[in-house]
Amino acid sequence: MEPTQFLRAIEDALVTSLTSPVLPKLVAQLIGAVRSHPDLIANYCRHHVEPGWQALFAAAAKAREAGVIRSAPDLEVLRDILGGAIIHRLISRTGRPKETEEREWVRRLLNQVGFTAGASTDAYS
Repeated sequence: MEPTQFLRAIEDALVTSLTSPVLPKLVAQLIGAVRSHPDLIANYCRHHVEPGWQALFAAAAKAREAGVIRSAPDLEVLRDILGGAIIHRLISRTGRPKETEEREWVRRLLNQVGFTAGASTDAYS
């Protein structure tokens, strides 16, 4: 596995999520339904959210074993860090997201959790 392929795939997936025109509203509605519709949220997470996390965890484990990324946090902590950051950005941002700005933010986020091939965020530019 090439470091640039691994990092680019994660980056592209996160940028796609952040630039989705419908995702901010969906996330806000899901957050609002957590207490009133717990079964709905559990089902949504099981079928739509968890498969993505499991794919990311599997790829991260392989990349770590191959030495293409620095040591990343515990996977459960990683889920909270990435998920919390993405959700916060989706629901707190105003205006239409710009892909270039979101890509730069995602690169900085990935750098913070150790998902870079080197010391700088442009290691896989």
